Amino acid sequence: EPRYAMHQLPSISVLTEHELSKTSLYDKEGDLMRVLLTGSEGNLGTHLRNQKSSLEWLPVSRKNWRELDLRMDGVDVVVHAAADLLTPVSKAPTAVLNSNVMTTATLLESAQKHRVPRFIFISSCAVYGASAETSETLPTAPLSMSGFCRALGEKSVEEFCSANGIQWESYRLFNTFGGRDRFSILSHLRRSIEEGKTFSVNNGGVSSRDFTHVEDIARILTMLIQKAPLDRVVNIGTGKATAVIDILDLVKTRFPQLQLSHTSRKETEFSQADISRLKKAIGDYKFKNVMDFVRNEWLR
Repeated sequence: EPRYAMHQLPSISVLTEHELSKTSLYDKEGDLMRVLLTGSEGNLGTHLRNQKSSLEWLPVSRKNWRELDLRMDGVDVVVHAAADLLTPVSKAPTAVLNSNVMTTATLLESAQKHRVPRFIFISSCAVYGASAETSETLPTAPLSMSGFCRALGEKSVEEFCSANGIQWESYRLFNTFGGRDRFSILSHLRRSIEEGKTFSVNNGGVSSRDFTHVEDIARILTMLIQKAPLDRVVNIGTGKATAVIDILDLVKTRFPQLQLSHTSRKETEFSQADISRLKKAIGDYKFKNVMDFVRNEWLR
């Protein structure tokens, strides 16, 4: 049985860092909540482990994956944040499916074996595909391999956990940036600038994305881990979209030498998180704005 009883939390936006470090969302009976975290050395995993909370993180990465069963013993929550976003399925399909599908299956079976009461899956807005509608109640419609893997992961978690009495949640992250980011437009722009290479702009940069800073995501996830929401599937994004061309124009003011090339291929034109469920879970939250980040931190 879980060793914690939940109680209500004031809106996250009114908590200072000092209050956050002193606030527990559970009435603990002795030990800290033990959280097994996959992807612990990644960008998000590192930010999660650096949060001040009442959680005891049990990190799992490629280095100690073979010790999974040993680390699972006595765990209260599994947070599965690991994913391979770099390897193309056209080059290494076995590796891609092992990293993005079979790891989820292995974790689910290990969680059942060790009677872990709760499983959290870190998903992605890629499950929505080209749809501008991002309500969690809508069917998923992925277009990319990443989206298909995330959607399959969500369904696997839902069916397995529901059948085996494990509480489950899936959190869909929107367009992460910041920290040791290697995937966002900002990371690609940085590499182009540092290496003196041309940056490729698709469809004139008219597409818009809900850019969400990794620190905000980590802080919100930490809250949600400690305060399980009523909804099983929740978007984590700002609820506001920013056009790619606006970011490019701002970057060009600082790096006018940046060379752009233009391509034209089908893409999702507009992606913005529906944050109705997120607001219900944590209240109002002040996100870091991507344009402010670029202007005040990234360009310095």
